[in-house]
Amino acid sequence: MQNEDSANLENNSAADDKKMYAGFWIRLAAYLIDYVILDLLLVLLSLVGSAAWWYLHPLGRSGSPMDGAEVWLFILYLPLFWLYRTVLESSRMQGTLGKLACGLAVTDSGLRRIGFGRANARFWSRVLSCFLFVGFIVAAFTEKKRALHDVIAGTVVVKKTKIPAANISLQLTP
Repeated sequence: MQNEDSANLENNSAADDKKMYAGFWIRLAAYLIDYVILDLLLVLLSLVGSAAWWYLHPLGRSGSPMDGAEVWLFILYLPLFWLYRTVLESSRMQGTLGKLACGLAVTDSGLRRIGFGRANARFWSRVLSCFLFVGFIVAAFTEKKRALHDVIAGTVVVKKTKIPAANISLQLTP
């Protein structure tokens, strides 16, 4: 009887552990929220940049203020995405605004907050995950639902509500 109880506890613990990790669909939802936020910010910044360029640069006045918007979008796109993801994932928030909205956090394998270097590695290794989308699909087949960039960077994405109470690194107190 005692062996059965301990086996059930171990099975329940393993099942709870699996529920702790964020799957593909919730991570996709977080990404889409981030995409909308960043696109709106990028459009705003590119419009301001184009208008400023048109106003301040005498040669730029030959066309409309919108002529340079696509140049500003190109110039701002990568640095903005990089800073947004890397800074927020290594901050006390432990994730982007999309992850925060979905109740997710990026941690190391010990469920601790990651540093800027690890968040940076996670961002740049996402390029490999994007290759034919295979790096994201891998998450469906790994035990901790890790995408290729998570495996490379040594990170996991977890549901904040499923974290064991003993782990206090995910609390957002200042």
